[in-house]
This record gives sequence, structure tokens and C-alpha cells, in this order.
Amino acid sequence: MERIESKDQLIAINQINLKKVKKILASKMENEITVIFVSFHSDHIIEKSIQTIDERIRIIVVENSKNLNFKSKLENKYPNIKVIIPEENLGNGAGINQGLKNKII
Repeated sequence: MERIESKDQLIAINQINLKKVKKILASKMENEITVIFVSFHSDHIIEKSIQTIDERIRIIVVENSKNLNFKSKLENKYPNIKVIIPEENLGNGAGINQGLKNKII
């Protein structure tokens, strides 16, 4: 192990380690976190919420209203989003389950 001779050397080592930790966390975030929204005509609320989420996080929106315009708008605007439109209104619980089944984008 290298002997630390000065405060500046210690700061430099800590900065390098911090960058490594951030890189590891970022890669884990990218691969492991998925946010699922279940919606019924809540376009404006969903879109405001999406804007607050890091773009490396996968987002699934289960849109129970069959709003195809909303689906194409979101998927074209945000590459990390998948919008699922079920054949019928699934409600919240079944909507979350549908999102979980499709969590790979």
C-alpha cells in the first residue's frame, strides 16, 4: 500500500475513489431500478413526474385508458420509457403486475 505523504495527495486519492464509486452506483442504477406508473388519463401528472426521474432509470407506464397518442409521445420523447396499453382497464394492482411482467425495455 502506498504511503500518503501530504494532504494534497490524500485529497487526490479520495477524488479518484469518489469517481469510481459514482461510476459503480451509476451502472447499478442503470441496470437495477425500474419505476412503474399506473395511469388512467393522467398524462400531465405522469409527464411531470417523469421529468424528475434520472434518465438512466427505466420507467414503465401502464396506461389503462388506451391513449395511443400518450404512448407514442412518451416513447418518442424519452428513450428510457416503455408504455403498455392493456386491452382493458386493469386497475392499480393488476396494472403494477402488468408493468412488472414487462420491466425489460
